[in-house]
Amino acid sequence: MITKKCLVCKTKFIGRSDKKYCSDQCRNVYNNRINAALSKDIRKTNRILRVNRDILNKYHLIGMEQVSLFSLISEGFILTYFTNMYKDSEGKEIYFCYDMGYQLSDNETVQVLEKKKFEKNLMGQLP
Repeated sequence: MITKKCLVCKTKFIGRSDKKYCSDQCRNVYNNRINAALSKDIRKTNRILRVNRDILNKYHLIGMEQVSLFSLISEGFILTYFTNMYKDSEGKEIYFCYDMGYQLSDNETVQVLEKKKFEKNLMGQLP
């Protein structure tokens, strides 16, 4: 056993040669500090994605399959944030925010889609 100094609280402790912290609490504090900036960016992105998903889901729940692009954007929808993208059989892009999706139309409307229904249709098209 070797006497070491904790990287967080600077307390002396006895431990293995590769041990850096005097306790789990100090280890967590150290890792939280390192990951704080990254976590902040991830939380911000997830917040935007959740807002996008909630807006799409709201229209889906009231049965609106077509929504104006202006309506979505005025509610805070951000088009550049999505979790994944597919192409339909015609090559048109369909964007998803978790389980809710949308497809842009030529006339500035958006078709609201549910991922599980889209995936069922996609599987039906496969040979």
